[in-house]
Amino acid sequence: MRVFGLCVPLLALWLLPACGSGDLSRDTVTNLPAGDATGTARGGRYDLTVRTLSCSGQCPTFQVAIFTIRICEVGNVDNQTVDATQNDGELVVSGDAGLYVDAMRGGVWQDGRFDVGGYANEQGVDITARVEGTIAADGTISARARVYGSGTVSGTSVSCNGSYDITGARQ
Repeated sequence: MRVFGLCVPLLALWLLPACGSGDLSRDTVTNLPAGDATGTARGGRYDLTVRTLSCSGQCPTFQVAIFTIRICEVGNVDNQTVDATQNDGELVVSGDAGLYVDAMRGGVWQDGRFDVGGYANEQGVDITARVEGTIAADGTISARARVYGSGTVSGTSVSCNGSYDITGARQ
């Protein structure tokens, strides 16, 4: 969770980045093609470590009651658990993964490469996320994620890009 103290995860969700252009546009991240993999071997529950690498644009910090909420903070590390479902070349990842989009879908290839994306809208803030990486045969994951958010929160404009390093393994 990207908040200090014990704050409701949904509050952080609607504060983070949203819909971008190009390869982070809503249309692109919700229409990623299936890959050429076969079977279900890369499905399962994964424990992930998500490290924030960079933040750019308008990424404000908010004070909500006694909590300070930073929508993007370089060096922040989150530990998350997600579920992945593989149906041949299609890969669906569900769970927050610390990227503020609860479901991502796309493709997985025979060599383990994958490309998944998703979209969410919370309180008028559009959020797109795209994750590209590899799931090795032994279930380890190495990936890079990009998230973009735009909208207005409490009268403050958000137009924030974040990039994240993701590592982990199947449980």
